[in-house]
Amino acid sequence: MRRCNNAVTWAEESHIGVLEAEDSFPAARRIQNRHPFPRGPIVEGLEVDDHFGLAHDAPGSEANYRKLLESFDKGRVAYEKAGLRYSHKKAKRGESESVLFGAEVLDKDKLVGAERTRRVALAEIS
Repeated sequence: MRRCNNAVTWAEESHIGVLEAEDSFPAARRIQNRHPFPRGPIVEGLEVDDHFGLAHDAPGSEANYRKLLESFDKGRVAYEKAGLRYSHKKAKRGESESVLFGAEVLDKDKLVGAERTRRVALAEIS
């Protein structure tokens, strides 16, 4: 994400700076281009201006999930302080299925792959 001269990168860099100002989006948990995937039970990513995360907890525990929520709460405060609009409509918590970076994540089945809607569209035209 860093040092690439294009508008998307500039937007992401701006959002990273805003999040870092409130101790949100820790570097050790970031999914970043040309870097190893973060190790640990919590990962966070930024897709232009969408801050997302995944947390894995042992059965019966929500400790890592709570840490991730804390990062999101700090991010919301950071956006408000910077005068950026925070989308409550897009803010989702505790989702077991989602699409991140174009990959569909299905927690119940422990699967990651191409988005179902794309597979159906490709099947219809083939």
